[in-house]
Amino acid sequence: MVKKSTLERFTRLGGYEVVERTKEGKWKNVVEASRKTGIPRDTIRRILQEYPAPPSRRVSISQEDYNQLEESLRRLKDVKRLLDKVKDRLSSSLVVDWGELRARQAFRGESLESFQLALKEQVEADEKRKSIMEKNFDDALGEFESALEALRRVIVLARSHMESSREVG
Repeated sequence: MVKKSTLERFTRLGGYEVVERTKEGKWKNVVEASRKTGIPRDTIRRILQEYPAPPSRRVSISQEDYNQLEESLRRLKDVKRLLDKVKDRLSSSLVVDWGELRARQAFRGESLESFQLALKEQVEADEKRKSIMEKNFDDALGEFESALEALRRVIVLARSHMESSREVG
């Protein structure tokens, strides 16, 4: 892995303007690039292997777009907190239709053992539905967290570019 400062120096001092790629995919003029930049040839070869083209220096984004990104991130964080609360409540809930079970016992004249068996079957069915729902919810929450993290990285990158452009200008 090439240090960021070395890559920046190679780019700033015109290393990419000196080197050329041949039809065979090899790099020529590495010696000249080394003289011009003061970077060893082996390091230049590593740079060219990792970054065959100069990395983009700037991401253009308007202040309005940046503000919208930050607002979106804030809203997504609020939604994540709500989803976490729903997940907590979902994991501690058990849905049993007691009225249906009592009516069934009274209507059918079921014994206590039959009533207990029916209750056990309903609880097992509810647990199965709940576990499927929890898995789907966990998957969705994971995807949401991934999108939230990607948005956070974009905002951090945009913020650093905006700050660096203010320092230059």
